[in-house]
Amino acid sequence: MLSLLLPMMLLTNVTSCSKDEEVIEANNNNGNSNQQNQELVVTVDANGNISGGHRFSRIDETNFYIDDVKYTAKDGSLVVSGYDPVFFKGDAIIISKLIYNDQTFNVTGIADNAFKGCTIMTSVTISSSITSIGNYAFDDCKNISTLNLDGTIALYYYFHLDKLQTLTLGKHVYKIRFSYFKLGLTDVYCYAKEPPICWLEGYYNGHQVTTPENNIDWNTISFDYNILKSTILHVPANSVDTYKATKPWNEFKNITAIPNN
Repeated sequence: MLSLLLPMMLLTNVTSCSKDEEVIEANNNNGNSNQQNQELVVTVDANGNISGGHRFSRIDETNFYIDDVKYTAKDGSLVVSGYDPVFFKGDAIIISKLIYNDQTFNVTGIADNAFKGCTIMTSVTISSSITSIGNYAFDDCKNISTLNLDGTIALYYYFHLDKLQTLTLGKHVYKIRFSYFKLGLTDVYCYAKEPPICWLEGYYNGHQVTTPENNIDWNTISFDYNILKSTILHVPANSVDTYKATKPWNEFKNITAIPNN
């Protein structure tokens, strides 16, 4: 049981989580999510050593911080439940898995109100392991300029996107909310080989609209012209022609190939 493992794991080399908390830090370079939003896996061994230069600190038997993001053990998995209000610097990179002593614990959700009111947050990276985001998890996070998503369906609510400049959609995304494309967006990186479905739900031009996956009349719906003429859409090199032939993605004036690694 994870609830039994956490006391052993978290008490190793860490004695408290006060504001002058002792922090375990590896000697490697800091771990960052790459542009494709691949899974971010963190390993902690039996001695409390953590991989990839991540920072780790204990709160109590079921709660801890990794890189100033709070995780809570729940029902055999982990849920993102908050952040360290003292040390958090604005870049929330949510891990997808924690491996302890050869046992894997998936990070499956983000709790209600987890980052509510976090006005210093400027970027969010959410991996494909996240299957649920709670109510108001990102409410009042008004300064998000970079959003990286790799869930199979990027339909998350409660993002303030008015200052969004860069949107990255990982290779697992196959459906994205139409409302993510806001004025001010400079770059969209889409790593999916097949163009994701754009989902429209709510009100459009004063009319209530709910669109099933493929039942969209793109003759009457389009992106904002100012976005189309200025935002660069970056897609896999082998998929450029597919995006140029698929509505509404073909409305972007500048579609460019992402260099192959």
